[in-house]
Amino acid sequence: MRFQLAIAVALLLFPAISLSADIDGEDVYLASDSVSIQMFGSGETVSNLVGRVRFLDRERKLFARAARAIWREDAAHLRLLGRAEIYRDQNWISGPVAEIDLDAERMTLPSGAFVVQGHQTIQADRAVFRIGLEEESNDVITFRGEVTVIDSALYMDTDSLDVFPERDEAVARGSVLLDLYNQNYRVRGSKALFDSSRVTVTGDPVLEELDSLREVAGRITGDTIWIYPNEDRVEASGRSLSDYRGLKTSAARTDFSADKRRVILQGAPELQHEGETMRGDVIEVYFAEEEDRIERVVLIGNGELLSEKIDSIAEERSTARGDSIVLHFTNGDLTRTEVIGNASSERSWEDEGTRETTEATGDTIRFAIEKSALKRVDVLGNAVGSNTDAAIDATPEELEASRVEYTGRNMTYEVDRNRLSLIGSAHVQRQDTSLDANHIRYDLDRAVMTAIGGPKLIDAGEEVDGERMIYQVDLGQGTIYKGVTAYENGICRGERILRVGEKTLLLQDGMYTSCDLDHPHYFFGAKEMKIYLDDKTIVRPIVLHIADVPVFALPFYMFPIKGGRSSGFILPQVEFGFSESRGRFIRNGGYYWAINDYMDMTVRGDWFQNSSWTGYLDGRYKIRYMLNGSLRTSYRSDEGRRRWSVNASHNQELREDLDLTARANFVSDETYRVEESTTLQELDRTLKSDITLKKRWQSRSFTLDASRTERLDNGSIDETLPSIRYTQNQSEIFTPPEEVEDRSWYHDIYYRYSSRLLNSRESDQVVASIDTLFETVNDTLTEVAGFDTTRTTLRNDHFGWNHDFGFTYSSKELGWLGVSTRLNWKETWYDKDKVGQKWVRRGQGNASVSANTNVYGTWFPRLGPLEGARHIITPNVSYTIRPKNPHHFINTLDDDGDPILNSDGTFRQEDRFFSFGGFGSSQSRSRSLSFGLSNKLQTKYRVGEEQKRNDQLILVRNSIGYDFERDEEQWSDLQSSLRFEPIRVLSSEVGLTHDVYSWRNERLSISTNLSLQGEWGRSAPREESESEEGADPDDFEESAADPDASSSSFDESGDDIYRGTGARGRGQQRTSSSLIPWTLRLGHSFSRGAPGSTSTQWLNTSAGIGLSKNWDLDYENRYDLVNSEIVSQSFRIRRDLHCWEASIRGRYSGQEWEYYFNIRIKAHREVYYERGNRSLGSF
Repeated sequence: MRFQLAIAVALLLFPAISLSADIDGEDVYLASDSVSIQMFGSGETVSNLVGRVRFLDRERKLFARAARAIWREDAAHLRLLGRAEIYRDQNWISGPVAEIDLDAERMTLPSGAFVVQGHQTIQADRAVFRIGLEEESNDVITFRGEVTVIDSALYMDTDSLDVFPERDEAVARGSVLLDLYNQNYRVRGSKALFDSSRVTVTGDPVLEELDSLREVAGRITGDTIWIYPNEDRVEASGRSLSDYRGLKTSAARTDFSADKRRVILQGAPELQHEGETMRGDVIEVYFAEEEDRIERVVLIGNGELLSEKIDSIAEERSTARGDSIVLHFTNGDLTRTEVIGNASSERSWEDEGTRETTEATGDTIRFAIEKSALKRVDVLGNAVGSNTDAAIDATPEELEASRVEYTGRNMTYEVDRNRLSLIGSAHVQRQDTSLDANHIRYDLDRAVMTAIGGPKLIDAGEEVDGERMIYQVDLGQGTIYKGVTAYENGICRGERILRVGEKTLLLQDGMYTSCDLDHPHYFFGAKEMKIYLDDKTIVRPIVLHIADVPVFALPFYMFPIKGGRSSGFILPQVEFGFSESRGRFIRNGGYYWAINDYMDMTVRGDWFQNSSWTGYLDGRYKIRYMLNGSLRTSYRSDEGRRRWSVNASHNQELREDLDLTARANFVSDETYRVEESTTLQELDRTLKSDITLKKRWQSRSFTLDASRTERLDNGSIDETLPSIRYTQNQSEIFTPPEEVEDRSWYHDIYYRYSSRLLNSRESDQVVASIDTLFETVNDTLTEVAGFDTTRTTLRNDHFGWNHDFGFTYSSKELGWLGVSTRLNWKETWYDKDKVGQKWVRRGQGNASVSANTNVYGTWFPRLGPLEGARHIITPNVSYTIRPKNPHHFINTLDDDGDPILNSDGTFRQEDRFFSFGGFGSSQSRSRSLSFGLSNKLQTKYRVGEEQKRNDQLILVRNSIGYDFERDEEQWSDLQSSLRFEPIRVLSSEVGLTHDVYSWRNERLSISTNLSLQGEWGRSAPREESESEEGADPDDFEESAADPDASSSSFDESGDDIYRGTGARGRGQQRTSSSLIPWTLRLGHSFSRGAPGSTSTQWLNTSAGIGLSKNWDLDYENRYDLVNSEIVSQSFRIRRDLHCWEASIRGRYSGQEWEYYFNIRIKAHREVYYERGNRSLGSF
């Protein structure tokens, strides 16, 4: 609205006047002692009010007064000057200046603002109020510049303060200082949020707890601190730190209870107290009721307790972990600690150059502490621990040597006595020595273990049992009462067993047997037995008892007990036969030396009655994934004649992609191998030596080798020095994309390449007549002086370099036709050819294209168990062409040098190039077309609830070819085959070959095989003893030391490897079972060639059955159906006699029977009785 001029004149005439006007529809009242009105050309009206200015806005419930005021009517703006006072909503507001903007609904105190509301006073450099007609939730009162808030409960200094009256909230920012009188807290931060229930302080907040003298008693920091005035409670979050009543804490969240007797730390909390560091998911700290002393600390979830004490003499560190940890304090001192759930503890201390470490785990661990010193540790439930005591600078080997491990149901460690007690299933382990008993007490200072309750001592794999045991750990000595020790398959018993050394036992009134019965079938008895563990046993005197009957005695005996390979003398094979050339002889006597885990050696010899002898030296070595090799040598002295042979091999992996192999075979003369042959390999009349270095890449390889081959029968020698080969495996020419749909046709083009450079030298020993030699050497009959007229050496040296290229392209045309195209080119360079030309080349190639597809037909008859059938028809066709280069061939000449003619008048030709070392002959022209067709029938059927399938019920194949280069009968024979396999154990196959021109059957073959196996009886299948299982391939295989022992699989040649008497044979026995396995195999075969040829027909039978759990029978038979006669048959009957084993073998061949009978102790195969032909022992 606008004031009229008349009203302005009246105001000037009467200085004490009140104005009442309607401004924007709002009733306001403005009065003063005097007023002056100014009107400007722009239409603006400004009123200056002086003396007792009063302003009232009834709608806003706002009353103000001041000494002076300026009223701008158009802007609805009132400026109060000279100590303005405003009253609104029970708030008293004052300041030197106040501005009220009715249009903007804002009131501003630009300086010296002072607000009183009830008991609360706020001072600020500047304040802004919203004075809207309606109160809104976002209404805010802002205070800026050195804001101070004072009431009966708190005092606050801050840089700014925003108050939201409707939300009952306030926000302080800047340098905030908050002092809570009632709670004795002082808080600092950069921001504080006040609501109806709490104060939230952020921005590096710090909370200080004040004592009665207002001194700082504790301090808490964090990302956020919450204060609950009504609950007298404080929380801290983020990485909160506190120094509270002597406790230094760190946590993501800290809660202080109302009575201040409990502190809760959450979020990776950590607490430090008198050198102890505590961690857990949650930490609860309890204080005594009347004192500030700590009473209990509870670590909940992943509890961890760390302690460290370091002084000038010793250092001690300990760690305890568990699901929860409880620490108990008395008068502020720690007296007991309990680690509950998955408990573990580690304690180490260093003193005078030594370090001792103790570790323990269990369900619960309890620590008893007295005067800050650990006194006792109790581990309850599944106790496991270890102790290490060594020099601080000890090597890892020395640390491991001092390490003692122990387990038990419960465990107690007494610190002052340094004594460990294990109760219930107790076990102590130190290096390769272990002790098991019901109760073990271990005095660590004296290194003495006392065990009761079925103690069992195991040292270096050897076991000793007894009733009671005292053992000196550091000396490796002790005494076992009523002891029993076992090794391999042997058992020793003694009234007293004394351990007198690290690996030495002394038995008094002892006995040895491999029979595990309480009343053994046999045993060796002795007054004294000395056992060197993992080596040998010495007894004196020794008496062999069979069924308690003494049958044999010796004053002294020694036998090895070492597991696996062991050094020892080889039992000789003595034969009292007679040889016409050598007389009586003893063979295979010698010594086997197991040098270490990676190497062994055998020295043996044969002695003959005619004063001749042969010595053998065999050695082997093997380190898995690195190298292996062998050496076999022999030396023979026979009536002054000295002969020898050497056979060696070496294989080494120089790197993961680089290998080196070498072989060497040498012999003194060509007849030595024949006379000394004992195996098929030695009957091979060829000596081969070579060395090869091979480098591999992902799809390439490079090989460099040199070799020498000598044929003893004709004296010829072939040498390659060197042979260099490079091979590029089939690879894509164009790198295919990662996504299949992005592939193009050219991504299916592949190439391959190989190259070989060879330098070959061949020498042949030839025998010729005098005339031939003269004619060959000289055209005249003049004798050549010094020429061997019976044998001469012809040498042929060749050099060649071969390159072989190949390209392949495969595609799927029309979505169903597979097409493959191949191009090959071979280029060979020679140093010479047969006509004498130097450095010549030969190039030849071939090409082929093939196509195939699959046609499927399915049928789901649902007939009985048959659920479905599928018929697959696969036709294929291929065409191959190979051109001929006429320059690769020359005419064949007769002895006169004239060309030889063929029957058709053409010249007979031969290859122009030499063929040597794998460099093949030249190709003749070839063009051929081949066809093939296969039919396969597959079925799917159900047996009970299980669905099965037969992928090859019937398979029929047919193939035929057409040769374009032949003048007649260009079609090849038709090859046909039929395979029928109705069930897994039965199969039959028929093969046919037909001449398509005469339709005559050229070949017919039929074979049928039936293989059955199963078990009969009740209960579980029998199992072989553990000792019969295969050994680690990194170890040398075991074989029996007796003469007919089977060969070791370590020796790839299959020759016998002679062992010491300590080598063991098969396991003692099969475990008892009432399920007996059986096998039956029947095979029938028939073959016939072209009409008029002889046919053959055989019936092969093989059967094996366990007659009982101890009896086995195997039988084989081959029957000639054409001649109606048995060609060969054999059987084996084996009887398991628990710790003994007996077998009889028979073989029928050559119209006569042979047999062999043997009975022996399983664990001591050198103790046996035999009759018959020993060579039958391995058939």
